[in-house]
Amino acid sequence: MKKHSFQIRRALPVTVLAALGASTVIGVIQPVLAEPTGSNNRTEKRGGRQGGKHNRMEKMAKELGLTATQKTRLQAIMTQTRSQSKAVRDNKSLSQTQKREKVRAIHQASRQRMSDVLTTEQRNKLMAMKTERRGGKDRPMRRKM
Repeated sequence: MKKHSFQIRRALPVTVLAALGASTVIGVIQPVLAEPTGSNNRTEKRGGRQGGKHNRMEKMAKELGLTATQKTRLQAIMTQTRSQSKAVRDNKSLSQTQKREKVRAIHQASRQRMSDVLTTEQRNKLMAMKTERRGGKDRPMRRKM
């Protein structure tokens, strides 16, 4: 009997630590699993990495009533704009000011090309959507580079 009680006393701290570890893991995982999925998801609201950009494009296409051709052309313009902007940002020979000006020019040209794809009615609706998204303020959005 003496031999068994020694083994129990020796195993008890390990068992207690394992139980505490398991309860800690469960305490951390449970809130994550209990998070609601859907429109309240923060990454979706902000256009985060979990398909937010795709969802934003789908929403815009639906609200503006884009045709399949328009949608394809706009996606191509956006893809090209992203790659050009990334190339400028990754260019080590340019100063921050030069990068900012080049990216600004790329975006301005992109907006013009996108505007050419849309009808007058769609352009007006897009401007209204942008103004609404900015809280009614008719000013350009500012982003850090």
